[in-house]
Amino acid sequence: MKKNPIQDIIPPKSSRSIRKIPIPTRPENRSEREHLEHVYKLDSSPEDISESEEVTYIREESTDEEVDNNGGGRRYGIWIIAIVAVIIVGFIIGMSFFVSAKVVVTPVSKDTILSSMPFVAKKTASEGELGYETAAVVKEIRKEIPATIEQKSEQKASGTIVIYNETAQPQQLIKNTRFTDPKGLIFRIQAAVTVPAASKDAAKKAGQVEARVVADAAGDKYNIGMSDFTIPGFKGDSKFTTVYARSKTTMTGGTSGIQKIATAQDIADTRAQLKQELQNDLLQELNARKPQQYILFASTTAISYEDVAPIPASSSTVFVIERGTISGVMFDKNKFGSAVAKASGISNITGPSVAVSNIDELQFNLTGLKGPFQPLSGADVTFTLSGNAHLVSNIDTKKVAESLAGKKASDMAKIITQQFKNISTATNAFSPIWIRTFPEDVGSIKVIISTE
Repeated sequence: MKKNPIQDIIPPKSSRSIRKIPIPTRPENRSEREHLEHVYKLDSSPEDISESEEVTYIREESTDEEVDNNGGGRRYGIWIIAIVAVIIVGFIIGMSFFVSAKVVVTPVSKDTILSSMPFVAKKTASEGELGYETAAVVKEIRKEIPATIEQKSEQKASGTIVIYNETAQPQQLIKNTRFTDPKGLIFRIQAAVTVPAASKDAAKKAGQVEARVVADAAGDKYNIGMSDFTIPGFKGDSKFTTVYARSKTTMTGGTSGIQKIATAQDIADTRAQLKQELQNDLLQELNARKPQQYILFASTTAISYEDVAPIPASSSTVFVIERGTISGVMFDKNKFGSAVAKASGISNITGPSVAVSNIDELQFNLTGLKGPFQPLSGADVTFTLSGNAHLVSNIDTKKVAESLAGKKASDMAKIITQQFKNISTATNAFSPIWIRTFPEDVGSIKVIISTE
């Protein structure tokens, strides 16, 4: 056979020359690629391939679908991270507009043992003296009982009025001074009174005093409801409009003619029951009406009773009426506590005022009495205190908040130490928790006094 001259340079069929590797076209899709009999990565080792195999090398590439899926997933993840970051930053910024702070302070306190410690309280106290105020409550109760006896009855109606004075000078009124209602019915006070002058401040609050009045004549026409009264003796004078009265109670008890009445024993027994009820009710009502800032001891009160004439309730019953008046001396809590601290010689209780937190546990005894205690007499009130008094400095929470507004949390200890000697400890908490500056708005700073 004639030898082809070019054959010498053609590699044998078993050769692995790169010239024998066909360059395939890229499969149209993944399924087409998966049907290829032999697919090898370019980094496969040639030793893994047998010499007899027909081999096709294909460079592994991602399809358009894979590129879209992988690249889209990365882009989607970046957007999620960005949105979450925006939400977190927005939340932080939003919360920063709703900053609040809570400050818990513990007041300086001290216990002191009192053993019949003497005190003096004055109606008109000077600086450094303990003063007192007075209060009074009038209450009327009634009970219906059978009326079994007929008799002629001539009774005058009676009641209590409050007399007001709008002038700059006290007004004295003698016993039996007349007061007239709008219909011309006359009632007279049963004792002389002095009506205090109006206050000297801008309010010019009228001075006032209570007084019992009795109708000028018997009869049920004087049994009137609440009303205004003038003093006919002042007619033609400016006092006619500046000194006047108003009902404290209704006017009751006026009768005239044949009436059915209860027996004297039934009336007396009923009055005893009513007085016992009044004693409890009056003290409770006086305590309920006194200002919260004041304290009242039961021994500094006095109760008086008035037997109001029975009035018909029906054709066969009558009302037995009892009227009670309680008056008492009250002490300002802070001034009372400061007086106790001063008398005890305690120096480490500081601040604008001091309170006795366990006032109900102390024994209060009036001294120097020469008869029944008269709260409205205006005289000095002398008393002693016994027991273990727990004194606590009062803290002005508003002032604390004002001093901290706009300040850094790290400055709080210095501010409290320098400005509030009556605070022993103070802690703070902020919302949001990352804030470390007190709000400028004082209303956003809540100061709580710890009692522990």
